[in-house]
Amino acid sequence: MTDNKIPEFEPNLACISRIIKSAIPDNIQVTKDARLAFARAAGIFIFYLTHCSNDFSKENKRQTIYAIDVINALKELEFDELVGPVEEFLEVFKRETESKKNSKEKKDNVDMEEENEIHEINKVNEDVMEYDDDDVGIVDDDIN
Repeated sequence: MTDNKIPEFEPNLACISRIIKSAIPDNIQVTKDARLAFARAAGIFIFYLTHCSNDFSKENKRQTIYAIDVINALKELEFDELVGPVEEFLEVFKRETESKKNSKEKKDNVDMEEENEIHEINKVNEDVMEYDDDDVGIVDDDIN
């Protein structure tokens, strides 16, 4: 037996079917065997790309694979036509992530301001309550 055996991994068939469906015209049919072959090929491609990306991260004395490693692996494996779409996807992803982060920070700031206002209102109410209690004028001597 060899240690270089490709692991038994295939992406979810539902995901594969959606990808296939989006890539071909509606009048084209795909057999179950073909979908299974696509799934197996996708799993092998992911394994192969990951292995090559890992080599790039090791060359840079890192234990973490970064997007640049994946892009370099695509170039190394001569999938240059995929580099542009991957880079474009990463740019959109970064913009969306920044937008969400900025939106969350703004929401957090608004929430903090509202919390501070509520705290101030509660403090004023406590001060008013203390004033009212002192203003009643009941003295222990009057009770007896």
